[in-house]
Amino acid sequence: MARQGQTYLHPNIPCIDSATASHLRLIQPNSLDKFSMTQLICECHHTSHKRRSGNIFYDRRNPFFCILLGCGVALPCIGQATEEKTHDRKPKTETIEVRAQYQHKAKGYVAFDSSAATKTDTPLREIPQSISVVTRQQMDDQVTQNVAQALRYTAGVYSEPRSDTIFDTTFMRGFGGFATSANYVGFLDGIQLQQGQGWAIPTVDPSTLDRVEVLRGPASVMYGDASPGGIINLDSKLPSLSAPRQIAVESGSRNRIQGTFDVGGALTGDQTLLYRISGLGRRVDTQMRDAKEQRLALTPTLTWKATPRVSVDFVLNVQRDPDNNFAGWIPAKGSVLPGPHGRISTKFNPSQSNYDGYNRTQIMPEYRVKYHFLQGWNLQQTVRYEYLNTSFKGLAVNFSNPYDTNGNLNRYSSWSRADLNGVVADTRVEGHVTSGPLQHRILAGVTYDRSESSMQQSAYGLVSALDYSAPVYDASIVPPSLAQSTRQDSQRIGGYIQDQIRLGHWSLLLGGRHDWLTIRTFDRLSDTTSTQHDSAFTGRAGLVYLFENGLSPYVSYSTSFQPVVGVDYEGKAFQPTRASQVEGGIKYQPVGYSSFLTIAAYDINERHVSTTDPAHPYYSVQRGGVRSWGVEFEAHAALTDNLGLIASYSYTDPTVTHDPDTSLIGKRLYAVPRHMASLWANYAVTWGHLQGINVSGGVRYVGSSAGDETNSFTVPGVVLFDTTLRYDLSHLSPSLHGWTLMFNGTNLFDRKYVSSCFSAGGCFYGNRRTFKTSIAFRW
Repeated sequence: MARQGQTYLHPNIPCIDSATASHLRLIQPNSLDKFSMTQLICECHHTSHKRRSGNIFYDRRNPFFCILLGCGVALPCIGQATEEKTHDRKPKTETIEVRAQYQHKAKGYVAFDSSAATKTDTPLREIPQSISVVTRQQMDDQVTQNVAQALRYTAGVYSEPRSDTIFDTTFMRGFGGFATSANYVGFLDGIQLQQGQGWAIPTVDPSTLDRVEVLRGPASVMYGDASPGGIINLDSKLPSLSAPRQIAVESGSRNRIQGTFDVGGALTGDQTLLYRISGLGRRVDTQMRDAKEQRLALTPTLTWKATPRVSVDFVLNVQRDPDNNFAGWIPAKGSVLPGPHGRISTKFNPSQSNYDGYNRTQIMPEYRVKYHFLQGWNLQQTVRYEYLNTSFKGLAVNFSNPYDTNGNLNRYSSWSRADLNGVVADTRVEGHVTSGPLQHRILAGVTYDRSESSMQQSAYGLVSALDYSAPVYDASIVPPSLAQSTRQDSQRIGGYIQDQIRLGHWSLLLGGRHDWLTIRTFDRLSDTTSTQHDSAFTGRAGLVYLFENGLSPYVSYSTSFQPVVGVDYEGKAFQPTRASQVEGGIKYQPVGYSSFLTIAAYDINERHVSTTDPAHPYYSVQRGGVRSWGVEFEAHAALTDNLGLIASYSYTDPTVTHDPDTSLIGKRLYAVPRHMASLWANYAVTWGHLQGINVSGGVRYVGSSAGDETNSFTVPGVVLFDTTLRYDLSHLSPSLHGWTLMFNGTNLFDRKYVSSCFSAGGCFYGNRRTFKTSIAFRW
């Protein structure tokens, strides 16, 4: 393993990196958490004094001791002047100012801190819950097109149950879904991405992100309503003086063309006003015939260091996805199982290009402010406004009755239009209190979420059946009539408190939250209004022991909830689903090395799950229960200065524990692989004529999964290989400094496979082989 290097800004004064500082916290627990843990940049400056001739304190070669103790804590650099050998001369001291700058940073694929679990910058090894961080370097090396692709090598997450990149759908620890009930990536910069009705679902392009944080297990104590499997938080890129400026042009298979840029710097001479602008334009055909995906994205950001105590970040996310087509499902017979006319082609499009389309426009301005109002105390606020407008129309296979008597596919048509206007605000106070031997890091906050969404949706229209073996796309399509027109107003308020307590090597995490939700739905067609009120308390408790060798065993208990909109046959409003988790594991961060490893075991139980009412099949009852347990392993490491590694394994076993239909009890949830494993490595060549070449490669195993709720068939597993090659052209000629060539390939051996199914009538093909090439210039 390669030791992390130390930076010497004074010839004899080291600045200790964040990984080593995390272990030094054990030496000085009293300084715990006075500052956030991230990268520490230490600068020692001499104050002006009258200098006497021969005073050695004005010789920069003189050693001072700049001791960095705790999580990003810089104790003052104190130098004591040599007492002159005269009786009338007092000792002289020289003050050395230390300035610390804190930023979320990582070395290659390895991150050491996260704010996703606690909303405070906390070392990963001190958090009693499993967390993964996908760094910017990893996203660049794997050439990700959407957030779901960035999670391919993450334990406990199945991120590509379908092949399109329009939505970021995930299964986490066995919990997920499809269509409007899917588990979408739902948090940006620590607050919720609001979703409207129907297909009014936002997404964020990974080119605008600095990192992706995955918090596994219930997380309602910090975020309110959330999936029991966990949450995914996206961190936006922010201005930085060290960020490179870059432009790139990319091409590839499926008529791919893409252009990106990322520029920034200081707007003022004193560097109190920084800017950064990133943009993207992309058009690419999908795997299906006559289908495409398009995107335009622009994200300007601004950081204003108003005073030494106040900093403000402004982020504007503007994204337009025009005339897209997302992958339609196909039956199990013809994909997983033998079909009436043989195997369905992976290029088969069940829709029709002159009718199919999805459009989305989203505009999300956001600001974040942080105010240090007392020693060790700060006030933070994040506010985002969200505007979302979507429209959809298309044809789909009738998954409940996919084939007619001739073996042709039954289809239906539908359309919808939906929009959303909303605002989310999270305000919190963080401070440090000492109580005898206990060190407290206290966080208290309030989240306010309000939105108004509107939707118009059609009925299902009949369309002529289609022979998948010889498709003719000439159906006469009459748009079906309007079936639903609603406006939904949602208001949510949540108050939370958290205490991170340190006692020697012990770290205890306690937290609680209460949420109040009100959802009003106005049905324009029937001129009626329904109102639903929900409230829920959630909590978390966890304990970690921090060994000095880097081992951190932990145990935790956490709960979550999710509101369920609707009523049962008797007109009673549904109550929120509830879930609880017990988790235990070991984290290991070797002292002084760029490595981090996590092994975790968990047991999640969810109750109040909606299932079909056996007495009234068109209604639901909340008598269902699900248990998901499993084991996960994940490691990120820099084995040498040139070699980076990511490895993961997941065993996931989600089963039905309660259901009115007793034949379903004990059945696995569909679309969840029992086993997943992956390995990714990156090697930078720094010797000989091959210097400048950067080689990355990975292998992914996605195990078999249940195809429907009765487990009547199984979706086979698959092994996939990926690679990325980069070459720094400056090694050919100094005049090409800053220019880089890139080649990326996914599913290199072109495996044809089904990624998931949700019923005998609904399955999705996985992506076949794709290639990308690019040329980029950095300065």
